[in-house]
Amino acid sequence: MVFTFGFGIFSTLAWIKYNKPIPNDKNEDEDLPILAYCELVKNPEKYSGKIVRVSADLYWFMHGYYLADKNCAAGGDSARTAIVFDNQNRDRIFQKFNEIRGKETLDYRDVINMIAVGKFKKVEKSQISSDSIKDRTLLHFEIKDIESAYLYVQE
Repeated sequence: MVFTFGFGIFSTLAWIKYNKPIPNDKNEDEDLPILAYCELVKNPEKYSGKIVRVSADLYWFMHGYYLADKNCAAGGDSARTAIVFDNQNRDRIFQKFNEIRGKETLDYRDVINMIAVGKFKKVEKSQISSDSIKDRTLLHFEIKDIESAYLYVQE
């Protein structure tokens, strides 16, 4: 019995010592080019399901956050990309939004121009009938990080 216990401890310690992930000296996101938002909108199939770095304006209204760019706006929801938050990054991203805005209250006139990294996805039309921007758009962007940003107020 003592042998079995000792063997179990030895095996566990050996597994912990030799089963470490291989360290990655560089962040995979560092090599991503900065895409113009219009590139994503014009070629959603090319980027769908991929991690991308994008330069875009972030807007907010009562039905959610979305990305857009006036230079490539086709009009309406077809030119918008819904922002999707995962539970792991949600609080950190909202904290960054508040730091950029300098306040916690939301104002639809506040626009954040940013370079962000996240997963871009073209989705099927939602069967849910709601006013949520996520349910109304075919393009979604799950923010992983905001690399740089500044605030401007639209007139």
